[in-house]
Amino acid sequence: MDDENLLKDMGLNKYEALAYLTLLEEGISEANTVSKKSDIPMGKVYEVLESLKNHGLVDIQESRPKKYRPVEPKLALNNYYSKREKDTEKELNRLKETISKAEEKLSQYNYPDYHENTFWSTIMGDDDHLSFIKQVSEEIENEICIVHQESLKSLEPSEFTEFFPPIFDNMMPLINRGVRVNIITPESYFLTLLKQKYNSVSDEVQGRIDRFLNVKILETRNGFTLIDNYMIILNVDNPLNPNKTLGLIKIYDTNFSQKLKTKFRKLWDRADDFTLSV
Repeated sequence: MDDENLLKDMGLNKYEALAYLTLLEEGISEANTVSKKSDIPMGKVYEVLESLKNHGLVDIQESRPKKYRPVEPKLALNNYYSKREKDTEKELNRLKETISKAEEKLSQYNYPDYHENTFWSTIMGDDDHLSFIKQVSEEIENEICIVHQESLKSLEPSEFTEFFPPIFDNMMPLINRGVRVNIITPESYFLTLLKQKYNSVSDEVQGRIDRFLNVKILETRNGFTLIDNYMIILNVDNPLNPNKTLGLIKIYDTNFSQKLKTKFRKLWDRADDFTLSV
């Protein structure tokens, strides 16, 4: 990558990059020299050099005619980074304030209750799965019921260590909020990892887990997640590798959810107890 493209990747435009590189080659120069050497139109060069000053890359001598000196590259780049950092912080603060105002205004709308309607969406791809899990976690208010298929027990420990951390990381905020997490799962390395996590946290956190997380053991071909009696998450298995998830389907359907809740209770009654604290 050439120097011009490097500077453009930093955020400078084409003329700014050319002007700064020209000054590094020529040293202290007047605007007409910069224009001639860089092919920047005279009608633009003053604006470009002023912009470089604002970025901390150029010093200006207020003489007649003005003279321009390039700031030493290391210092110039540090100046540029510091200014961008401050500008970004200001922009984020403005965005935060705007979002707060928008949230207040938009909350005045009578948001329809979609729980009585049927609506579904699909998620594909590992990265989308993680963001999807986080988004769904934020929607949960009272309870999540999870049923793992018996095929889970055939996974290798390395496969569990890949997908388990994000699951646990999203489960703990739910427990901290007082959401009940009920899991039916077969005997597998999942339980080993769950115990390891449990034993690695403080007594206070263990107390919250004991209160809000309930796990039972059962081998079943069923697999689904039920959220607050109105949302269902179904896995779509990869036909090339049934142990891998190809996608997820999210369904809003109160009637179907009620039927699945009945199914979950029956599975729960058949399942064996599992205790983390032992």
